[in-house]
Amino acid sequence: MYCISGSANFINKRLLNKQKISQSGRVISFCCFVTVFSQLPQIVEAGLSSLLSQFVWAICFAWLLLMQNCYVTRSKIQFPFIIVVFISLYMVVVGLVTGTPYYTSSLYVSLLLSTFMLIIGILVAPKLSKSDVLCCGKAYVLAAFIVAVITFFTYFLGTDITGPGYIYGSKNSLAVILLTAAVILISRLGVQKKKRWVSYLLIAFFIFMIAIMKCRAALVSIPIIILIALMGTSLPRKIKLLIISLCLGFCFLLLNDRIYDIIINEILLAGRSDSLADSSSGRWDMWANFLDTMEGKWLIGDGTTFQESLILASIVKYGFIVGSVFILYALWPLYKGIRWYLKNKSEFAFLLVMISTVYFVVGIFEMLSPYGPGARCFYLWILLGILISNPNLMLEKKR
Repeated sequence: MYCISGSANFINKRLLNKQKISQSGRVISFCCFVTVFSQLPQIVEAGLSSLLSQFVWAICFAWLLLMQNCYVTRSKIQFPFIIVVFISLYMVVVGLVTGTPYYTSSLYVSLLLSTFMLIIGILVAPKLSKSDVLCCGKAYVLAAFIVAVITFFTYFLGTDITGPGYIYGSKNSLAVILLTAAVILISRLGVQKKKRWVSYLLIAFFIFMIAIMKCRAALVSIPIIILIALMGTSLPRKIKLLIISLCLGFCFLLLNDRIYDIIINEILLAGRSDSLADSSSGRWDMWANFLDTMEGKWLIGDGTTFQESLILASIVKYGFIVGSVFILYALWPLYKGIRWYLKNKSEFAFLLVMISTVYFVVGIFEMLSPYGPGARCFYLWILLGILISNPNLMLEKKR
């Protein structure tokens, strides 16, 4: 277990100038780095991505319990504990009665993994300072940048991105990771004093990668992030004016027919037709046929029907009552983030609001977000756990 702490010194030396980082901060930052780095195309194609990320967090969890004597109080874990126990009992009881293996659903498994990350955040939070949490964010951004650069040179350099279809198969997971990295950078713009231009370049690069990967769920989330950033008080006026100017410039570019065709038809619609059914990859039909799909399934669902949306999948698979619990649990981080931000205007609360909003919007178009899949949504839940367990981090002086 000490090997993680030793390896984490790399993160500490590379990311943190002269700020003092605790041992727990180094370990969590290292795990964040490895988890994002596991999305490297070569690792994903080898089928080792999930194994690598799960391994480092399992070791981290054991280290926190055995070496750091961390523990969880009932008040901090009560709500997620009730949710997980309720859903698990439902899976077992209804599964035995109907013979349907509800507990094998990827949505249920992803919920358990997200709750596991939440618990790790709660465990480690009392040992973290604000610098430690910032280090975790920097580790995430650094790993995302490395993965994005390697992905670009592996798949996109010299290729025609305007054709129909997708060049990189794992675009959805990587796009959400890059969008998360961009949001982390945006949340720091208001307090960043030096080298802010580096953040601007990284944000632009991440958005560029999302665009050329043609991940529509992530692209749709970008205007929402911009709106939240403009409505919040964390960013100074000059940065908001810059964002507005860039948005107006982008709208002006769309007046050009060729640019409009590239951005809207060839990137956002991925070269598909203008029909909602085709351009949404069948998602529109799933929403349009929802009531017919739910006929006779409102109480307990059917446990099997695939729906490319968290909202639809939760209700169709598990019925209205338990499905609503899945949806409400997914909205819980957003609820907590809004409450904290209205109370103290913390940059961490601002970050939580933006990330949870992005993940839920993505969940409208995909089944697992904000619970998964794999490594892509872990940062939301570990950040939530940290802020639940150590709310004083939101009151520390900004650096």
